[in-house]
Formats: sequence, structure tokens, C-alpha cells
Amino acid sequence: MPTEPPMLVASSSSTTTTSTMSSSSVDYLNETIAKASSLPESFYPEFLQYSKETYEQSTGGGQSMQRKKQRKAQSTGDSKEECMEDSENEEDEEDGGDGSQKGPSPIEIRRQIHIQSEQKRRAQIKDGFEDLRNELPACLNKKMSKVALLHRTVQHIQHLKDNQMSILSDLERLVHENEQLRKFQENILQKQAMDNMYSMSQM
Repeated sequence: MPTEPPMLVASSSSTTTTSTMSSSSVDYLNETIAKASSLPESFYPEFLQYSKETYEQSTGGGQSMQRKKQRKAQSTGDSKEECMEDSENEEDEEDGGDGSQKGPSPIEIRRQIHIQSEQKRRAQIKDGFEDLRNELPACLNKKMSKVALLHRTVQHIQHLKDNQMSILSDLERLVHENEQLRKFQENILQKQAMDNMYSMSQM
């Protein structure tokens, strides 16, 4: 049998009163509650007499809870496997990193190639300036900067151009004189031939 609820008693407030119940209404309410409490247990709904576990077992809720537990355990196992796989992948990456440290990386190889090519280029430039210095008569056994050496080279090239123009002018003059001499020689030879023919006709 369920326990009887406590009897309701009309309360009053010293400050404010929102509603006032009459004594007859209170008596009627108490009588109704008492009648409901005196009913046998068979008249009570079933949901007031079962526990949570009993209801789950009777309606198959236990199986659903068991399936939930199995899914939870399975998800826990899957998460453990994922954690193990992640740790293995991290170990593999660390091993790969160690391996890359043992041998030079592609970036380091490209860097070394660039350094070597730059050193070779600078060596070629230095050798070229030394050859240029040896070709300039005014720069032999003299220490000067590359800029000064280039200025001297430009001046020397300009001097060579001037000499070339002078030589070409002399060559044209000589060609012209040679042509005049050749014509003078032809005239002399022609005159000699005419004189010989005239002398032979007088004999």
C-alpha cells in the first residue's frame, strides 16, 4: 500500500494573500485524497510499481542497454587501435626523420650544387680578369680594382680602333698610289714600244 499523502492545511501570509480557500473546500479536498489513498494496489497504474531495471528487462530495454554497452566497448577498442596506429605512424615518421638526417636532403643537395656553381663562376671571372690584365701593357704587374681594369680595357680598345682607322687610311692611300704607278709604267712601256717601231722604220 502506498503511504498516505499529508493532509493539506490552508496557509495564510502575514503580508499579502493571493487567494483564500474556505474550510469546506479544504475538507472536500482532504476527503478526496483519503479515498484515493484507500484504493487497492490493483487500481494503481503499473508505472508506479516497477523499477527502471524491471521495466527495461520486461520491455527488452536490457538488451538495448547491453547493445549500447557492446557498442561503447567496441568504440573504446577502436579508439585504442587508432591510438596505437597513430603512435606507430609517429614512430615511422621519427624513423624517417632520422634516416633523412643520415643522408643529405634534396634541399641541401641543391644548396651544395648552387654553392659549387657559384664558386666555379667566380673562379672563371677571376681568371678572365687576370687574362685581361696580362693583355694590357699598362696594367702588367699592377694592382688595381676590377672597375679600374675595365676602364683601362675600354681605353685600350679605343686606342686600337684609332690605330686601325689610321692603318686603313694608309692602306687606301697606298692602293691609290700603286694604281697610279701602274698606269705610269704602262704609259712608259707603250712609249718605248712606239719609239722602237719608229727607229726601225727609219733604217
